This record gives sequence, structure tokens and C-alpha cells, in this order.
Amino acid sequence: MPDWYKADNKILLINRKRGAYAGLWAIPGGKIEQGEFLRDAALREAREETGLKTEFIKLRGVVSEHYIEDGKFREHFLLNICILKPVTNKLKHTEEGELKWFDLFKLDRITDIVPSDLNIIKKMILRNLTYFSSVLEKKGSGYILKEFY
Repeated sequence: MPDWYKADNKILLINRKRGAYAGLWAIPGGKIEQGEFLRDAALREAREETGLKTEFIKLRGVVSEHYIEDGKFREHFLLNICILKPVTNKLKHTEEGELKWFDLFKLDRITDIVPSDLNIIKKMILRNLTYFSSVLEKKGSGYILKEFY
């Protein structure tokens, strides 16, 4: 069994309180700070958003995502998907949102998940693919995954 998730096939998601995906379950993460290496940013973001101390395993892949709102291009995210192994188990409540472990093979039951994150988990993490381009559009209070290839 790979070491990038708990032995019971779980993945940690965060229900975002703010930002582009507020109210949706998402893969925890954030921005790389100036002068910071990817490895250090991944470990810091995991600690800040979850309270978990983690070990960096590897870069799993990259997703180039365009975020569209009100029919207009708003942001371009370059998502570096990293595999981290929890060293500690105690989750910390943060201002970023609620944290919860989900079964990797039952994620289709979650209706309020960032659509591109669901595809990242299914195609990149479970199927070992390494690069995707994504176009995610916000329409009203919902999100439509227009492209993921």
C-alpha cells in the first residue's frame, strides 16, 4: 500500500471557509512564499492548515488550472500536488476550515467537493498520472469543471 495516505485508505480534505472555493471540500494547500522551496512550502502549508507534522515523500504531479467567474478569467493556479506522510495524528482546528478524513474510494458521494480536486484524486493520485490542465468555472453558487485533460 502506498505511503501517501493512511493505512485505511483515507485522504484528508479541508472544507474551505474563504477564498475561491469557500464552502467546498478541497485538498489542503496554499501558496509558496518568496524564497521558499516547494518541499518546505508543502510541509509548512500542511502544518498551518491541518496542524499535522508531515514528511515530504515526493512531488506527485502538476495541475495548471484556470479559474473563471462571471464568464471572466480570474486566476491561474499552478498546483503542485505533493505526497506527504503524516508523522503526527492530531488534527488542529484552524481558521482555514473544517478537516476530515475521507475514504479514497467513496469520494463520489461528496457533493460539495472542488470538482478539479476530485479529478486530481481520481486521476493523479489513484491512477498515477502526472499532469493535467483544468478549467473550472463558478456559475452562481456552483462550480463547473469545463476541462480536465
